[in-house]
Amino acid sequence: MAQGHGHGAGPSCPGDPRRRGRGAAPSPPRGAVSPAGTGDPLHRALLALVEESPYGIVLFQREGEGDELDFRRILVNRAAESVLGAAREELLGRSAGGSAWPPLGEDLVDFLTRVEEGTGTTERVLELESGSEPRIFLFRGRLLSDQILGMRIMDITDREIARREALRKEKLLLGVAAASERLLSHSWLEVMDEVVMLLGSHAEVSRAYLFRGRPGPRERLLLDQLTEWCAPGIGSQLDNPLLTGLDLDSAGLGGWRRSFEGGRPVNVTAREAEPAVRAQLEAQDVRSILILPVWLGDQWWGAMGFDQCDRERTWAEGELEVLRSAAALLGAAVQREEGARELEARDARVAAAVTASRDGFVIITLEGEPVEWNPAAERILGPASGGGVASPETVFPGLLEALLADPIGGEWLEVEGRRGDAGPPFPAQVSVSHIRVDARDLLALVVRDLTEEKRMEERFRQMEKLDTVGRLAGGVAHDFNNLLTVIGGNAELARTTLEEGGSPVEELQEICQAADKGGRLTQQLLAFSRRQVMLPSSLDLGAIVKDMAQLLDPLIGDHIQLTLELTPGLPPVLADPGQMEQVLMNLILNARDAMPKGGILILRTRVVRGTGKVGGEGMETAEWVAMEVEDDGVGMTPEVRKQIFEPFFTTKAEGEGTGLGLATVYGVVKQSQGEMRVTSSPGRGTLFQVLLPAFPGRASGTAEELDSVGVTESGQGVGSTRAPSPPPIILVADAEASVRRRAREALEARGMRVLEAKTATEAEALLRNANPPVDVLLTEVVLPGISGRRLAEEARRHHSALRWIFMSGHPRNLVQDQGTIPPGSTFLEKPFAPEDVVRAVERTLDM
Repeated sequence: MAQGHGHGAGPSCPGDPRRRGRGAAPSPPRGAVSPAGTGDPLHRALLALVEESPYGIVLFQREGEGDELDFRRILVNRAAESVLGAAREELLGRSAGGSAWPPLGEDLVDFLTRVEEGTGTTERVLELESGSEPRIFLFRGRLLSDQILGMRIMDITDREIARREALRKEKLLLGVAAASERLLSHSWLEVMDEVVMLLGSHAEVSRAYLFRGRPGPRERLLLDQLTEWCAPGIGSQLDNPLLTGLDLDSAGLGGWRRSFEGGRPVNVTAREAEPAVRAQLEAQDVRSILILPVWLGDQWWGAMGFDQCDRERTWAEGELEVLRSAAALLGAAVQREEGARELEARDARVAAAVTASRDGFVIITLEGEPVEWNPAAERILGPASGGGVASPETVFPGLLEALLADPIGGEWLEVEGRRGDAGPPFPAQVSVSHIRVDARDLLALVVRDLTEEKRMEERFRQMEKLDTVGRLAGGVAHDFNNLLTVIGGNAELARTTLEEGGSPVEELQEICQAADKGGRLTQQLLAFSRRQVMLPSSLDLGAIVKDMAQLLDPLIGDHIQLTLELTPGLPPVLADPGQMEQVLMNLILNARDAMPKGGILILRTRVVRGTGKVGGEGMETAEWVAMEVEDDGVGMTPEVRKQIFEPFFTTKAEGEGTGLGLATVYGVVKQSQGEMRVTSSPGRGTLFQVLLPAFPGRASGTAEELDSVGVTESGQGVGSTRAPSPPPIILVADAEASVRRRAREALEARGMRVLEAKTATEAEALLRNANPPVDVLLTEVVLPGISGRRLAEEARRHHSALRWIFMSGHPRNLVQDQGTIPPGSTFLEKPFAPEDVVRAVERTLDM
């Protein structure tokens, strides 16, 4: 008799099939794991081990042959009893074919036969009801001997669930991968039906769909169903009117909205949902629902949903992770496409703006070759000889080298350009940025033609000066009337005194003083009205303020109290006198306008010490001279204070200001290497502080006074008082007899011979016929007939040793700018004192 087919000897008991012939009918055990009566300790220990095993174990004994073949249960342990759901007394001793066994039913004999014969599948996986949740068991059979078969029952619920979840996740990943490929290669609108189908079918759900949000009332997002996929036999909800313009709050789904806004999915079953929600789900035959929000960046855009209609669905975390990725992919595709459309629209708007811009936009290579440009660039830069637009390097020589050496990074650089070889120079601003396109380094330039802007600035500047002159005119006329009264009155007294034989010294002194004061007033008025370039001079700011204060009464009115706080012994500064006067006047007028109901105006000068940069040149100074204008007027808000130096910004009513006053002040101060500071707050007045670097190298006075021959614009001459010998011949040419007489008397008093001419014709005749020839021509710039310059130049053709002096009531730099006197000429500004004309002539003779 065979002994177990290599399985070895095991514990024995009465009726053990290994002790009987094949086909013998053993007596069935009764109500125990093994037959009672055995006294073998080892056998009992093995049986106890089987009883306590966590696996269900059932032993079968083979009986009969052929059609009579059957298997009888001879051992059932406690775990098997629990799994099979029947008491072991009901199972032991019973034939496998004689009664149905719920887990394997009538297939048990067939299963055990295959186990015995070693053919077919010897494992079976079944899902059984066990408590509140179904459990999954693996039934595995094994032949233990020629008549004994064993079956082990293992609970593989967790392992099987994990395996099934892995399979579902893998299948879902395939669907997401396919959907991703479609989204990457097509517009999401074109493939959204296919994408939803792929996700729904691979997720093995009943229904899948996509909702898109749109703004609704009260800043709520309304949802519209865009597409839907349904499994076979599942009804569609695509035409459900409740799913168009769905307001989650109005539908009682406010909790869902809050979950979506928080980036969380909604995952519920109809059984567990609130009654109102359960009714809506059951109306759509939904037993489980999963909805995931779709986000575009940080904005909630819509939702992607999955319905299970045939059963309740428990979603594994791995599946949720994959579907969240799918929602993110969809959101990225929508965002990418909408971003591309917005970028395309923005590019179109930018292109239209660039095309219509008055500024030139041009992209050039690092070698300066234009690549792209707008129409304004063609107008500003001009055409190239071979067609297209001229290179910025040809219009602004040296620009490219400067940009490559020190890129200005988007800041404006003021340059001067010239179109073509014969074109006039023009001012411009250039801004450059480095860009990289298609792995190629390029320069993007913005070019702005400032010709019209500079012209308008100059026009507004002159208008502002004229406005100031107009305001001054009343005060100056008043002062001149007073001076004329003094001059006329004292002249009458002097005549009376002379008639009586007396000496009118006192009266004549009064007349001279009045004339000097009139000359100073005239200089002040011309300083405001002249069109001048910057002519830096060594100045005493205290003197500027003091002189200006004499003109302020008619400008500021009686309701404003003027206070001067001038520090004596200020170091000089290097600046244009006229421009500093304009700066001061603009600040004073600004302060006056800030005190419509009156107040206190303080003009102050002082020394400020502290290191700072000067003019952006890297120089440093430790001493500054401050000129301050302070008022206790309405003051300014921080917003206004930030803009006050911007051109055309004004807080005045329309028509009452150009908006260039303080911009001009700022420009002049910066041009003079200085700084502007403003302190102000509403209701507490304003302090403007002009800081100019101290210029200790020279005493106060004009730069020309130290560097050139002649006299200063104020008429204060310097130089030698040595008189030539033999007496020189001086020709004085001026239409005013009083001017000629004053010059003649002063020069004759110094032993010089003087000729007079009231017209250019008379002067020409004297110059031709004088013998000996004229040494110095003292001529008015403007003469009847021809100009003084032409008279002098024509005379020098015949008399190469002739020297000249020009005189005028206009300031020197205006006369020079207009080209009415040759460069380097000695200039005498009217009115002049007798010693001024003498010094001018003597210095000219010494040249």
